[in-house]
Amino acid sequence: MMRSNYFPRFIQKWRSCLHSDKLSKLDNFSPTIIRSQIQMDKSNELSLLTNALFKTLTAPEGKIVEFPELENTHNVQNTDITQSIQSEKTPLVINIFDFDGTLFSSPEPNPAIWENKLVGHLKNENVIFKGWYQDRRSLSFGNQDRLNNRWNYKLVNIVKNSMKAENTLTVLLTGRNYDEFHELITEMVERKGMRFDVMGFKPTNNIIDWRLYYKPNIIEKIGRDMYEKLIMNQTITGTQKLTTKEFKMHFIGDLISHHPPPISINIWEDRPNHFFAFEAYLEKLKSLGKIKEGTVHKVFLSKNFLEPFREYDIVMGMIKDHNYRSEQINLGKIGIVRKIQYAGIFFDQQVIDKLKRIYPPPTVNREWVFDGPYVLIKKNVSNEWLKLHCEGRGAIVTMKITGFGIYQNRIYCLQVSEYENSLEKTPIGMRCGKLFSDCPVPFINFAYVKGTEGFINTENINFNWIKYDKQIVVQGIIAAKYILGLE
Repeated sequence: MMRSNYFPRFIQKWRSCLHSDKLSKLDNFSPTIIRSQIQMDKSNELSLLTNALFKTLTAPEGKIVEFPELENTHNVQNTDITQSIQSEKTPLVINIFDFDGTLFSSPEPNPAIWENKLVGHLKNENVIFKGWYQDRRSLSFGNQDRLNNRWNYKLVNIVKNSMKAENTLTVLLTGRNYDEFHELITEMVERKGMRFDVMGFKPTNNIIDWRLYYKPNIIEKIGRDMYEKLIMNQTITGTQKLTTKEFKMHFIGDLISHHPPPISINIWEDRPNHFFAFEAYLEKLKSLGKIKEGTVHKVFLSKNFLEPFREYDIVMGMIKDHNYRSEQINLGKIGIVRKIQYAGIFFDQQVIDKLKRIYPPPTVNREWVFDGPYVLIKKNVSNEWLKLHCEGRGAIVTMKITGFGIYQNRIYCLQVSEYENSLEKTPIGMRCGKLFSDCPVPFINFAYVKGTEGFINTENINFNWIKYDKQIVVQGIIAAKYILGLE
């Protein structure tokens, strides 16, 4: 049935067909859709419109004129257009980058200074003051030039390419607190030329307020109207304090709900437990039809600690603040004492150079590092125990090199045994020490491939025997590696 506004529309359409051999492009579609011209039979359309115009002009006054053939043509064309648009729509790509240990090698408590238990307490935001990663001091460097060797430049370039890519949102997502870090980290990333569309920080009050997270530069991609709509979103994540992993999952789920499908997500993450958790989470979102694709990229950055004295000041400041707060709310204070991390037999540089010359490690693809070779005696030991079993710190131990072995193709070790006539070899005025080790077979932890971590001296190593005439005698001194720990 012809409505009152049909006639002007027919006239306009009819004139368009008479004077143009092309159809106008569709307007008002999402910029993420590739536009295409409508494919129509022009001669047929012109004929239908001409007939409609003739019927309208010649019909008696007041008569309702129907055009079923024109309505059918219009409906078929609209259906074809809609299907074409849907088939050509490309996914919105959301690239999500973790900060600590992924984009940036953030300092962490150095296990060479602090005992493991204390390191764990420092990293836990519920034990010592705010916790290392929620305390602004942990990212205080003074001179900005010191940051240059901490950036993951490969990932920085990926971020910059993502910033320029069409139909792509670039997101920084960190478990650090918004109030404490958003200004500092924003300044850090912008100094490196990175501008994120979204920057997610853990909220203090369990409310994900998107007004804080969507950045104004996203307006260039989505328009101001869409931006104003998005920043009105808020989500309450519950009453319990969220872990970083829980917060990130809430954040990602919220973020994808703001944008129409299809959506493809990439996440860059360093922590193994987060890597596997996000893989499972993206698979779940995919199975629910909320995203089209999801990939988690594993990142490894070598650890980069602060200068020891700087780190000591930060940790002691955190403990001081913790103890002050404890006085206000009657919690237990924390005390720090000096402890023996491990005791061992250490060698001077002359002995080390001699061993390197006579028993060089095999050729590998990476560089060997000789960083204070020693024989492990025992971990977490007391001075009394050392004196009872080994004659104490400062005693000289005489040993024979009897074998060599490689642990997991990354640590080179020299097997040792106590020399029969140790007392005769001991310099006058020095105590003769005894060879003792917690390891099944005593050995010198001699060299390791650069970047190696996590070696446990008590593990078994298969040694190759050195011929008797190639065995040499060396001497070392019993000493202790001290560390700071909890009282």
